[in-house]
Amino acid sequence: MSDSVTIHGSVSDTSHKPIFMIKVRAFQRDHELELADREVERTYTGDDGVYSFEVPRAPTTLIFDTHGSLTNARDWHPSVVANIDPHADEKYVRCDRILMKVGLGTPDVSCIDALAGYTFGNLLCAREPDSGYAEAAASRLSMMKVPPPLSQIRQLLLDSFYEQTK
Repeated sequence: MSDSVTIHGSVSDTSHKPIFMIKVRAFQRDHELELADREVERTYTGDDGVYSFEVPRAPTTLIFDTHGSLTNARDWHPSVVANIDPHADEKYVRCDRILMKVGLGTPDVSCIDALAGYTFGNLLCAREPDSGYAEAAASRLSMMKVPPPLSQIRQLLLDSFYEQTK
């Protein structure tokens, strides 16, 4: 059994067109220091929307998001996948994502996925303030069309991101 696993996959839009330069970050629990999850690896998708990295074999959370310094910073909503736990005999774990384009109407499930991504991004931003990320996130989130039951969650996240831009 290896002490690490390769997590790889592709990131695309709803028509399966690859998305370039999406930041993919891996987080794992820091049991020794008893801290919340910490970033263990990061990479960006290539021209073909593909990413790959090796992480310690442990439950892992992935976040797929844009970065404030990139030209696509306001184009895509984030996505998060929590609790990937590779089996002892797995060398590779594939995790493909379809991101929601900012400004388009989407199914309720896609809105829930994006709101979870923003919630995780908000948590990270609260830990390590990043007004640039908060501003880009608020801009994207303000254009998100959500069904009424999710509008309160969207507003709470917007308020938090706006507060972090000050």
